[in-house]
Amino acid sequence: MDNSDLLVVTATCSNLRSQQTLDVNLVSREDEAPQAAPQADIIFLVDTSGSMSSELEGVKCSCLDFAERVISSGVDCQMGLVDFDLPFGGNYKWEVFGPMEPRKFSAAISGLSIGRLGGGGCYIGAANTIPVINAFVKAFPRRDRLKIGILISDEVGNEAPAIAQITNILKAGQVCLYVVGVARSCHEKLATATGGQFWDIHQSRGSVNFGNLLDSIAVEITNLALTS
Repeated sequence: MDNSDLLVVTATCSNLRSQQTLDVNLVSREDEAPQAAPQADIIFLVDTSGSMSSELEGVKCSCLDFAERVISSGVDCQMGLVDFDLPFGGNYKWEVFGPMEPRKFSAAISGLSIGRLGGGGCYIGAANTIPVINAFVKAFPRRDRLKIGILISDEVGNEAPAIAQITNILKAGQVCLYVVGVARSCHEKLATATGGQFWDIHQSRGSVNFGNLLDSIAVEITNLALTS
């Protein structure tokens, strides 16, 4: 203990004067103003193309477990979903399920199915995926909340100008992107550039449960929200 740990209080009443030295470390924390619960919007960006056939059911189940983990962590959050795919011979299609109470998230994630929006592939990093990223960022409704995205895809594009533009869109939207994706690709670069983390989807290839990966993300997100 040094002098910085001590508080000298002097009080004067009429002709009486008293002085008391207090250790500030002993002041009750109950008198401090309560902190508001951390607030976050968490939106999944999910590849529903044919290449995800052996993974999607596991992703859906694990996303529901993820929601329960985030709820129990004490983070005041809403959860949303954007699934996307490329119709053969057309432009990308996507559907946005805006942020909702986590307990309502099951209806949105349970409705996902392979090929429902096309079947041609999901190559984030290619120029024609830029509209998908724009829609994804716009799905976050409030700038005053922590914005966390989770991309889940086993396919990737590799067009440097498009990757740079996608990075700028995510940064401008203040979206921290976590990725379960393709190693040594723009998936890793996007996660790093936005302050998120990356996990290799092929570590769970053939698995029916992505729980370990999404549980790791849940821990990261909880820590991020609680320290922001």
